[in-house]
Amino acid sequence: MHTLAVRRSFAVIAVIAVGALTATGLALSPVTAAPAVPSASSPSAASAPAMAAGVIVKTTTSTPSTAVIQEAERALPKGVDVARVGKSAAGARTSVLPTSRRVTAAEAEEVAAELRERSDVVWAAPNYILTADASPPEPATDKYFVQDKNRAVWDWRSKNDSKVRSVLGTSNTFGSGGFSSRAPYAWRATKGAGAVVAVLDTGITAHPDLPIWNGTAASQRILQGRDFVSQYVFDDGKLEDTGRDHDGWDPNPQDQGDWESSAGYCYPGAPKEPSSWHGTHVAGIVAAGKDNGGVVGVAPEAKILPVRVLGRCGGTTNDIIAAMKWAAGLTVVDPLTGLPVPTNPNHADVINMSLGESGSCTSANALPMKAAIEAVRATGTVVVASAGNDGANMSTHPVLPASCAGVLAVGATSEYGDRAGYTNDSGRKSVYSNYGSAVDLVAPGGDVYWSDGGIVSSINTGKTTPGGAGYTRYSGTSMAAPVVSAAAALLKSIDPDLTAGQTDTAIRASVQGFPRGRSSQFKRCTTSICGKGIIDLSKFQVPRTASTISGDPIIGEPLTAVRGGWVRIPTTFTYQWFRNGGPIAGATSATYYPTQLDVGKALTVRISPGTAAYSMFGSTSAPTATVPAGPEITLTGLPPTVTYGIPATASVNVANGGADGTIQLRRGTTVLASQESATGTADLTIDGTKWAAGSNRIRATFIPLGETKPQASSVGVPVVVTKASSAIATSLRSSIRYTSRATIGITVTVPNVPKPSGQLRIYDGSKKIVYATLSSGANGKRSILLPRLSKGYHNIKVVYSGTDVISGKTAKTERIKSY
Repeated sequence: MHTLAVRRSFAVIAVIAVGALTATGLALSPVTAAPAVPSASSPSAASAPAMAAGVIVKTTTSTPSTAVIQEAERALPKGVDVARVGKSAAGARTSVLPTSRRVTAAEAEEVAAELRERSDVVWAAPNYILTADASPPEPATDKYFVQDKNRAVWDWRSKNDSKVRSVLGTSNTFGSGGFSSRAPYAWRATKGAGAVVAVLDTGITAHPDLPIWNGTAASQRILQGRDFVSQYVFDDGKLEDTGRDHDGWDPNPQDQGDWESSAGYCYPGAPKEPSSWHGTHVAGIVAAGKDNGGVVGVAPEAKILPVRVLGRCGGTTNDIIAAMKWAAGLTVVDPLTGLPVPTNPNHADVINMSLGESGSCTSANALPMKAAIEAVRATGTVVVASAGNDGANMSTHPVLPASCAGVLAVGATSEYGDRAGYTNDSGRKSVYSNYGSAVDLVAPGGDVYWSDGGIVSSINTGKTTPGGAGYTRYSGTSMAAPVVSAAAALLKSIDPDLTAGQTDTAIRASVQGFPRGRSSQFKRCTTSICGKGIIDLSKFQVPRTASTISGDPIIGEPLTAVRGGWVRIPTTFTYQWFRNGGPIAGATSATYYPTQLDVGKALTVRISPGTAAYSMFGSTSAPTATVPAGPEITLTGLPPTVTYGIPATASVNVANGGADGTIQLRRGTTVLASQESATGTADLTIDGTKWAAGSNRIRATFIPLGETKPQASSVGVPVVVTKASSAIATSLRSSIRYTSRATIGITVTVPNVPKPSGQLRIYDGSKKIVYATLSSGANGKRSILLPRLSKGYHNIKVVYSGTDVISGKTAKTERIKSY
């Protein structure tokens, strides 16, 4: 029977961990009483969130287009506009878009992310209001969070922090939250409520950050777990009480202590060790309570299902796979009694295993573990495991269960984003975190080379049996794995129906890249050895506020899907409209026009990210009121194509028996033509200058007498509008004194368009000398005073740029002599 060892983490005061327990694994370094976080200087906590004064943008054009500004305003919070467009000191083609009031850095980051997706934007970035430090988007009041001692969740330092600059250089990529999980970004959407994380570990002890666990009964968030530590049978028939509770499997997951008072007992050369309280520490990283004075977990409202699988000298494979299955709600039989263990009523969304042994998951020895993983994943449970602390390549030194398919294998990084390590005998940095292509991603695990950079979490102060509650730092992949487990719990809390595969995919997509370092001791990660990246919960493309529907549910009238806020704004969106909860075939655009089939039914819309990894994280709106009955309206006579300026006449029939009312032709919210009717019929003409560029969706609307809203509208009829041709004529005297200025007369004519508008550019040869606007009020005429012309002949040319509905035109060149 193999024994799986807890991957004994490094305490901040410790050196590298010693060897394996029975099967090759790692041991926790000795911890003293572990009563509190070691004293350390702390940066001052910010009292207000980071702010911004808009965004800075570099465009492909000299100045941002109207479309760029409109895109920025759409992404800004309600009531905030782009105040103006100014030049930026950031270089050529850069502009500053100040907002009408200050916005949070997170809001500005969303605007910048939105702008970066445009083809006419080279880059966009928040115009930060810099302060001495960077605050999380949703702070916590917990002592060790505010004191910057919990960098698994948030790093308060800025890129200009002296230590950050010394390790990463002056031009570093250390953003808000640094290389922590940046969990407070995700907290705007969820803190994990409703999700269950099974912590398969040494058990759990009473702690104020893990609410009111009393050792025998479950609290509101610490669910009723189970003890799966068996009593081992030796060859002489004696039972070894590895669980120290004298009864093998039982319903009490309390950590009884895993100390060892006899050197060499668990394996040759094994040292004496105090109890680690490893499970309590891991549970705190996942879900320590928020705003209650100590630390805060990555998913502070998730529920913990404590499952004890490690006791004195570790735990067996059988116990662990039984615990996995039980946590996932599967049937498990007690190996001693042969009776089924009571089924777990709290199905785990995520199983965290900060433990392991050396071994390949493709070997026959690993079949039970492999089968158990497949079984629990089939229930939707995500499996997360630590990559191990051997500093070895998992491709050549695989670890169970982390090397198994279907397990998210998590390596550890330091607070500077490099591979986590410790100080070796020569005073240099050695890496402890396992690495290689088998690592899926990395997370903050603590580092004892750069500083006392372990992960602060809950602990028990007893050296052997349980004592009081406290806090301490541990470092190891054991600390990195629960960060990822908590991230998975956050996703599961948003959508409990996610499959394990869907959750895995989203987790792998929620990473930030690996930084480069300045120090010679910086052990840089790459995708070939550290997986996809460093877990980054700010990358979650999940909704934080609900989608809504704009418009009234009326037959034929447009309903528009309005997206709410997102933790990270997706690049693209998809839409699906529903009728009484059922999807409407073909209704997959942002706008929907109710039909007669919708009468008496409520409509909803689901907006989802277009990114495949997050496509399941949609936001469904509240239902509309039921669509009222309305007359059937037909619209005929419109041409499929029309040139701008050419009018068109349509016939409308309202099948209502000839009720009095108003019949209108509309495009969106614009009324193009209107006529009173007592017969339910009308012929209406659309003025040729009211066409919009491209395709116009025209509908007929009936408003009953005395009403202000339509009773119903027709099915929309598309009319494609082509550009009208233009002509341009100019008049310019043939000569002028070089000390005077000539006036050029310009006339632009467009058939059926008496008041054309657009831009005028005047060239002297190839040099542009005047840029002017032709307003619609000028009736196509403009006189422009030219700048003084040097002596000699000049070829003056006027270019009319046209508009989106009028083609441009270049006038005949005029020749003038300046003398």
